[in-house]
Amino acid sequence: MGCAASTTASAPAQQPPPGQQILDVAAQQQQQQANARPVTMNQLQRPPTVPQQQSSTNRGGNLKSAPLIQSLVDLAREKCVIENGQDGCFAKLTFSSLAAGEVIAYFNVTVAADADDGKTMPELQYSQVSRQQFSAGSSQVARLFLCEDVAALTSFTEDKGKHQLVVDLKADSSNARAITMQRSCLKVNGDQTAAQVTLQKVLCGTAVRTLEALYGTMPMPSGTESANSVGSDAEGGECVICLSKPREVTILHCRHVCLCRSCATITSSTWSFQCPVCRGRVAAMVGIEGC
Repeated sequence: MGCAASTTASAPAQQPPPGQQILDVAAQQQQQQANARPVTMNQLQRPPTVPQQQSSTNRGGNLKSAPLIQSLVDLAREKCVIENGQDGCFAKLTFSSLAAGEVIAYFNVTVAADADDGKTMPELQYSQVSRQQFSAGSSQVARLFLCEDVAALTSFTEDKGKHQLVVDLKADSSNARAITMQRSCLKVNGDQTAAQVTLQKVLCGTAVRTLEALYGTMPMPSGTESANSVGSDAEGGECVICLSKPREVTILHCRHVCLCRSCATITSSTWSFQCPVCRGRVAAMVGIEGC
C-alpha cells in the first residue's frame, strides 16, 4: 500500500491501496513546474503544430519515472468518524496495516514553524493524546479518546501550524524501502460527526514526503499476490485509450492514472498535451516503475 485531490479532476478520488503508492510524484511535479508555460484555450483545442520529429524529442524528455513504494500502513480517508457521547468525544478510525504497530491520535495540535522543515516529522504539541496497539490486518477499527466535551471541538480556532486532530500510524518495521509511518492531519466537520483529511505525510527510511492522492486504478506490482497487499483491489484498470494494456502512467498536474506506456509515448495525439479524463493541460507524465 503504499502519494490532496486535484481541483480539476472529474473522476472520484481513489487512494492507492497498501503496496501501491508512488512516493516521488511530487518531486517530479516540482521539477516540471519551472519549465511550465501558460497555454491558451485555443491551443488546448487543437493538436500542436510543431513538426513530428521535434514533438517526439520533447515528449521523450517529458515522460519521467517514479518508483512504486510499498506502504505498511494506510488510513481510510473516507472513514474517519467522530463519536459524541456521555463518556466524551472519540475518533473512530479505519485503517489497514501489513505489520503490527501503533495508532496515535493527537487532539488540538500545534506544530512550531521552525520544527516543520519538510525533511523530518516535526514534534507535536497537543492537549490530549490516545494510543492503541494493532496487529497486521485489513479494515481495522480504532476508537481513540479526544476530549471530555463536544465544546472542545467547536471552540477550535483554525490557524497556521494548528490542527484539530493528527493521527499517526506507525508500523513496527525497520524496512528502509517501505513506508513505515503515515501522519494524517484532520479537520472535524461542522456537525462534529466526521473528520476530513487535509494533509498527509509519510516516512520511508529517513525521507519524509507529502502524500497526494492519485485518480484511477493501478495494476498490482509484478510478482505480488493480492493477499500480500492489504485492502488491494483485485481488478486492474485498463488504459483509457487502447482499453487493453494496464494503466501505468500518471499525468501531472491533475494526477490521473489513465494511460499505458505505449499510448503515453504517442506524440501525435491529443492526450500528449491534454489529459483524456479531465482535459487539463499535461505538464508531465510519470511512468510507474515496478508494475
